[in-house]
Amino acid sequence: MRAELMALATAQGGVFSRRQALAAGYGTRAIRDRLAAGSWLARRRGVYVTRALWDASDVIDRHAIDVAAAILSFRRPDAVASHRSAARIHGIETLKPPPDVVTLTRPAEAPGRGKHRGIRVERATLPRDHLRSERGIPLTTPARTVVDLARTLPFREGVVVADSALFLRRTGREALIRVVEDCARWPGIERARAVVDFAHPRARSPLESITRVMFAEQGLPPPEVGVLVGEDDEIFTEVDFLWPDRRTIAETDGLVKYTSPERLRTEKLKQERLEELGFTVVRLTWRQITERPEESAARVRRAFARGAARVDRAA
Repeated sequence: MRAELMALATAQGGVFSRRQALAAGYGTRAIRDRLAAGSWLARRRGVYVTRALWDASDVIDRHAIDVAAAILSFRRPDAVASHRSAARIHGIETLKPPPDVVTLTRPAEAPGRGKHRGIRVERATLPRDHLRSERGIPLTTPARTVVDLARTLPFREGVVVADSALFLRRTGREALIRVVEDCARWPGIERARAVVDFAHPRARSPLESITRVMFAEQGLPPPEVGVLVGEDDEIFTEVDFLWPDRRTIAETDGLVKYTSPERLRTEKLKQERLEELGFTVVRLTWRQITERPEESAARVRRAFARGAARVDRAA
């Protein structure tokens, strides 16, 4: 590709338009030949990416390319990646796999209201400090992205997004609060405010996030999250959830913990050591948390009772 067009594509997230290719000196036939040969790929009508870049990209990179192509297809510099598309580009986790749809936000006053295949267009105010550029793609900041999703998703899914953004240090609580205040009159903002208040920077996975929500919904006291446990100033391990006054620990069991016999043995030894230190350990799986929350909470409460009895005997 000619250097002029390559530089332009790099500045636009890897994509370029037919009009730009013509301006760079490629004729109509040259463009047609490259598309036919597969060295250029059409991602939107009249918007292309090189086969080399596409083949070298992973699933997140390819979504970013499709976002860039969608933005370029509008031919107006007023659309930005937002919501799930922005979350994917920022590396923020969501509870459910994101759909293969590009989500953009345009100003409320932007012209054109038609539908676009494979693109979901939201309309909202876009203050300058809610925007940034990543990989040449304009998108909402991590804080604005979290608040947008928290406004529009169920509470549990919003918590997953907010926890992930905080844990990965994509944003901070203060930035989230500022965006909530900026959007104080927007639909769903009270749910977003509740999500931000509930979010925790030490929740390391979607499973831990939805477990915290389950605890709250079932009326359990909030635990300490991601706590280092030890004895005599010696750090032993990190546990998911701890109620220190009840000598109770809850651990969430994701599938990753059972990928090898060695990992299973490590988890077993960890639990034995915690029990030796006087803790009652409750292990909770995704299915138990999502399908049997009342039963899961009851198991934690029974652990509280055993922990209280242990404390009383020690006293």
